[in-house]
Amino acid sequence: MRKLYVKIFVASLPLLIIVAVYFINDPFQVLRKKERFFPVDGVQYVSVNKDYASTEMFLMNYPQYHYDSYIFGSSRSMYYHVAEWQRHIHSDRIFHFDAYGESLYGIERKFQLLKRMKVPVKNALLILSADDGLDMVEDNEFTARKHPAITGQSAFIFQIKCFSDYMDPGFLKQYFRLLLTGTVQVRPFDNTLNILPTHYEAKWNEVTFPLVDEDIARNRDSFYSARSHFFYDRDTAETWEPQHIFEKQKRLFQNIHDILKENNTAYKVVISPLYCQRRMHKEDLAYLQQLFGAAHVYDFSGRNKFTASKYNYYEDSHYKPFIATAIMDSIYQN
Repeated sequence: MRKLYVKIFVASLPLLIIVAVYFINDPFQVLRKKERFFPVDGVQYVSVNKDYASTEMFLMNYPQYHYDSYIFGSSRSMYYHVAEWQRHIHSDRIFHFDAYGESLYGIERKFQLLKRMKVPVKNALLILSADDGLDMVEDNEFTARKHPAITGQSAFIFQIKCFSDYMDPGFLKQYFRLLLTGTVQVRPFDNTLNILPTHYEAKWNEVTFPLVDEDIARNRDSFYSARSHFFYDRDTAETWEPQHIFEKQKRLFQNIHDILKENNTAYKVVISPLYCQRRMHKEDLAYLQQLFGAAHVYDFSGRNKFTASKYNYYEDSHYKPFIATAIMDSIYQN
C-alpha cells in the first residue's frame, strides 16, 4: 500500500508543482493586495487584467487622492494623458478608469460603482470606438474580465476562472519557459504575455510607453517597415461600421447618462479616429447625440486629418498620444 501511495504522489508531483507555483507567484496578481500592478519602469511579462488592476487601484487610492475626474475607455483611452487633460479641466484629481478591451458593459458598471460609493464625478471623458466594445453588454474573457466589485458577482467564482486561465496548456508552456529561461515568446494574438516596456504612474493609474516612442524617434522607417503588415491599403471610398447600438446598449447608455446628470458632470464623448477609416453608423451616432447632446459628442471616425497617415498610429488599432492631445485641444477649445 505504501508503494501505491508513493506512486500516486510521484505521478501527481508535476500537478502539485504547477498548482503551488500559482499560489506562490500569483502570476495574474489577483490573489493578494498590490501597491501597483506594473513596475514603475520595466516589463510586466504576464499581462495585467487592466480592469481588475484599475478597480483595485481606485479602491485602494481613492481615500488618499479623492478623485473627481475620470477617463473611461479601452486601451485607446490610455493615450489621453492626465498632464494634458488637466490643462482643460483644471483638476489634478484624475483617475484612468480604463480596461484593455473595455466594453460598454464595463464602462457602465464603473459608473455604477462610483454611484454606489457616492463618489463625485466632476469631469468625465468617455473614449468610445465605432468598431468594438459597443457590442459587449456582459462580462467576458480573462484579459477583459471584470472585477467582482464591478460585476457584483462572487469573488470566489472570479478566482476559479483566473485559475482556469492559468491552467491553459498554452499559457503554462510559455509561463514556465519564462520562469526557467527568463525569456518570453509571445504567440500571435496572445493576450496573456507581454514584452513591451512601460512607465506607470500609480496615482493616476496611467500606463505610458516611452521606450516605444524613443524607438520611433530614432528610426521611424525601421519601426514602420517591421510593422508593415498592420498598415493595409484602405478603401478609397467612404465606408461605414454596421449598427451596434440596440436596446441592450441603449439601456446601459441611459444609465451612464443618468449618473452624469445626477452629478452635474462636465463630460465629453469621443468617437476615436481609427486607421480603418470606417465611420460610425449614422443611427448609432444620432442616438448618442440625442442622448448626451450633440454639443457633448465628438465624432472623429471616418476619413479625416487624424486618420490620414499611418504615422499617427502604433499599429492599426492604437493612435498616438499627440493625436489624443490634439483631440482634447479641439473639443475643449471653447
